[in-house]
Order: sequence, then structure tokens, then C-alpha cells
Amino acid sequence: MSVREQEPVGVEVDRISVAYGDTMPIRDLSLTVQPGEFLSLLGPSGCGKTTTLRAVAGFVIPASGDIRIGGRSVVGMPPNQRNIGMVYQDYALFPHMTVLENIAFGMKMRSFPKAEIEPMARRILAQLQLGEFGHRYPTQLSGGQQQRVALARALVFNPSVLLLDEPLAALDRQLRGDMQFELRELQRRFGITTVFVTHDQEEALSLSDRIAVLNRGAILQVDAPRRVYDYPAHRFVAEFIGVANMLPGAVTPAGDSIVLDGLEGQHRLGGKHAAGAVTLMLRPERIQIASAGQAVAEGRNSLRGTVVNSVFVGTTIKYQIAVRPDLVLRVDVPAEVQSTSDAGAEVLLSWRAEDARLFRDDLLEA
Repeated sequence: MSVREQEPVGVEVDRISVAYGDTMPIRDLSLTVQPGEFLSLLGPSGCGKTTTLRAVAGFVIPASGDIRIGGRSVVGMPPNQRNIGMVYQDYALFPHMTVLENIAFGMKMRSFPKAEIEPMARRILAQLQLGEFGHRYPTQLSGGQQQRVALARALVFNPSVLLLDEPLAALDRQLRGDMQFELRELQRRFGITTVFVTHDQEEALSLSDRIAVLNRGAILQVDAPRRVYDYPAHRFVAEFIGVANMLPGAVTPAGDSIVLDGLEGQHRLGGKHAAGAVTLMLRPERIQIASAGQAVAEGRNSLRGTVVNSVFVGTTIKYQIAVRPDLVLRVDVPAEVQSTSDAGAEVLLSWRAEDARLFRDDLLEA
């Protein structure tokens, strides 16, 4: 049987809690992964994403709650009976075994018929374009090739679910970017339900069908990458995913504009909002820069500022703009439409009302 002749299955994590002594890194966490979906668990170190992955794999036993794969509870089931493939950050390849032997090892541990092991191992090597490397040892491979071997070992026995624990972390930046495309293409080709752990927001945004953002053992938002970025449901999500400029202020009694603390002018909001203290969020690329004397297009909000610094990074110029002594904004402008402004230059910043988000009591207000 070749890889992926079976239908993909879903994963349900139902109100699990995990305790390590007196600490509980995960409490009442629930998550559903759709069949064939690529879902990333994203968050800072210690947020609970790897613990969640290890609970699904069976290496961590929840103190409470249930985990179901394909509708079947696997709590209490040993890892080797869950039909899960796993790829670790360091790949965990045996250096004394050839590539072919590394891939065959897992099948031997699962008591596959001896006559099937080598043909299946060679078949998966061919599928991952590694057919000519079967006789080599891991140390004779590049980082990207080692990663594909680790994937081949995880996929060869037709697992129901693929778990990836930061598998790109050991690669250099250029190779990591290349492998992001390759990993996503492989996942789509095999159609396998995949849960991917990362603390790298770019990886999560580029690879995922959906992203689950975690902090302190809780899931704050599960959504498509663009919605997590453009419509964060929590202030932590806004600041963790990308760069977020935060401007404190208050919605006016009329509910359609905001007065920003220490900054001149009233700024229109998209729609009506409850009056009171809020924080306005602006992404750096949503802000335009013009010279101080230039007119702002109708319908756009504006602020005056002073260039503190600017750096050219190829396609983009990244600015730091002081709008008051204690508040510096990040602004990213395409290099082809903006010449670099010198430090000290007076500028005018503008944005559309619909490009701003409001937070109230640490939750998204609109």
C-alpha cells in the first residue's frame, strides 16, 4: 500500500489539563483539527504548544479531558498504537544507520512483515525525491535532506496524523525559507492531517490552513493566517503576530471617532463604538508617509511626526517615527514608492479608518 490511500482523519482535543507537579501548563484546552488540515500551534516559549503536541502523541498523559483521533479516544493508548508520525526539531536520525535503515527502523518496531519493509522504504524515498540517497548516512546529507529523511520515516507507515515539533528550527534562514515551500507542498500532496509547532510567526503564516495562538497554556485565537494577522481577537495576538503600533486614547461620546492621548486632532473610526478608554492598533504597512506640507487624501486619518531612524531592507524602508516624545511608531513603506527621509525630517502619517483595530480591556473591541 502506498502512502495516503486512506482517508484523512480529524483530531479533537477536548478540555485537557496537564500537570507537572504543582504546575499546570495547560488547563481546559480544547482544539479541533479538521481532516487533512495543516494547523500550526504558535506562541512564545513555555506557552504550552509542545506539551499539547506531546499529549496528542501520547508522550504526556492529561490529568483530565479527552483526545480523539478519527473520533476514537486515544487517552491511555501507548504512542506506538496511535498511528501517529512525528518529526522532531533535531530529526532524531540514527547516525550509525543508512537513510534506508533509518526509515525501515520504525516499521520493524511496528512489526511490519519483513518482505514489505524495504519496498515501502524505497517507495517513500522515491516519493520524497531521495531515491539515490538510501545508502548514505545522515552526516553525509544536507540539513534539508535530513529533514526530508525524517519526514519519510514519519510518513512511511501511513500514519493518520503527522506531528511536527519545530522541524525547521535547525536550518539556516535561506534553507528554512526553501523548506517552508517544500513542506507545504508535501503536506498537500499526501493530504495528511498535520499539527505543526513553531514559535516563528512567519512559518505559521506561510504554512498553515489555520493558526492556533497560545499563551500561558490557553488558546487565544484559532483562525486562518490572514484573519489572525488582520483581525486579532486579543491584544497579545496583535502584538505577537507581526508588529503592532499601539496608541492609547478614548472613543468620543458620539462613538465614531477617537481622541489619541497627547496627540492633536480627532480621528474617525470605521463604524460606531462604545465611548471610553481604548487602545488603537495600526500595522506598520498600513501607514503612509508624506512630507509635512503635503495634503492628506480625503477620508484618511493623520498624525504629524518626526523621523527618528530609517533602514533600507531591500524591498522595504522601515521607519521609526516619533509622534510624541515617549511614543515612536514603526512604519514600513515599499522602497519603490518612497525615498528615504533623513532623521529629524518632519512627516505626515496617514491611514484609513478600516485599517485600525480597537482594544478594550485587552480584548478586541472592533
